[in-house]
Amino acid sequence: MRATDLSDRDARAALSAELAAREITVLCNNAGIATFGPVAGLDPQYERDQVELNAVAVHDLTLAVLPSMLARKSGAILIVGSAAGNMPIPNNATYAATKAFVNTFSESLRGELKGSGVNVTLLAPGPVRADSPAAEEASIVDRMVPDFLWMDTTQTAKQSLDALGKNKMRLVPGLLGKAMSVAGQYSPRAIVAPIVGSFYSKLGG
Repeated sequence: MRATDLSDRDARAALSAELAAREITVLCNNAGIATFGPVAGLDPQYERDQVELNAVAVHDLTLAVLPSMLARKSGAILIVGSAAGNMPIPNNATYAATKAFVNTFSESLRGELKGSGVNVTLLAPGPVRADSPAAEEASIVDRMVPDFLWMDTTQTAKQSLDALGKNKMRLVPGLLGKAMSVAGQYSPRAIVAPIVGSFYSKLGG
């Protein structure tokens, strides 16, 4: 195990150099954080760290392992985006924007790597958790999102690896993830934004 603060550019650079020197078979870009509420009222440094972790780190680590994978004509990269990256989300602006980058980067990269032997799959889920928390430990997100809309982490991981093995472009598990993906692709953004923004304002409150 190699612990690294991926929001720290210097620490991330050292890890990237380490990964570039090794034969990495599978890279899973999964680290991420989110904030809720009007971005103007949030901690600017934490928002910058969120961009570094959610977007720039994904880019850096992918570029670190890619040359070796291409040279071997073998490898797989699973990139964890989000259904939130398919639409504008007021009160979740930085997270939605970083995941929009991740979603687009993943699918664009996959197009570039066609026929190379390197698989790239985007995982774009709705909410995922390991267990239902006790009432006293539940976060505001746990309380706002009904239990049946949460995806189990083990099930999600299995589906993700299966999709990566088949070199699928995108995996969207869960009812809420699918609904957000459809709304983001087919609904006018001017209509979607205030609707989802109203819900996310409660998370920020």
